[in-house]
Amino acid sequence: MDRVSSMQSFVKVVENGGFAAAARQLNLSPSLVTTHIKSLEDRLGVRLLDRNTRKVSLTEVGQAYYERCLQILAEIDEADQIAESSQMKPKGVLRLNVAQAMPPVITPALVEFVTRYPDASVRVTVTSRMVDLIEDGFDLAIRLTQAHDTSLIVRHLGSYRMAVCGAPSYAPGAPRTSGGFGHSQLYAVLRFIVGKGLALRG
Repeated sequence: MDRVSSMQSFVKVVENGGFAAAARQLNLSPSLVTTHIKSLEDRLGVRLLDRNTRKVSLTEVGQAYYERCLQILAEIDEADQIAESSQMKPKGVLRLNVAQAMPPVITPALVEFVTRYPDASVRVTVTSRMVDLIEDGFDLAIRLTQAHDTSLIVRHLGSYRMAVCGAPSYAPGAPRTSGGFGHSQLYAVLRFIVGKGLALRG
């Protein structure tokens, strides 16, 4: 049986002075509480409780075991609280990898994050390739392309479309398709707006 559950049952039996009262507090059947205590005593090879028809009392060994169980269960509760509080209030370093075009887009959100959670900081690395989060030591990545690793937890944050822009003096006679540009000198910019596709505007 689960050792921690058996310890919890043992402590409740001692605190409540009996199996039935302990079972009610634990929301378990009295028979299951009895099984927990028997499992402890069988595993330890000692008698922890003296039982009669009217009361339950600790043996000498049971008293020492009870005191140690209190410490262990308290430490388990403390460990749970630490883990839960870390989820409620982020702290430490968030290692973030982003695509080259992302920093101007995500900077306001990062500033808000570190302002709200002063115990946390963000270390941003910009790369042109999709990194391996585990191998490269990152906690999170924000990319423009779809992730192909099915083991990752992926969230869609938004959509974008590309716009190819040129100087007004270039507009007359400009190609209407991307294949017609050849070696013309243009500046391509990404605009993160709702929609898809490449918009060519004269």
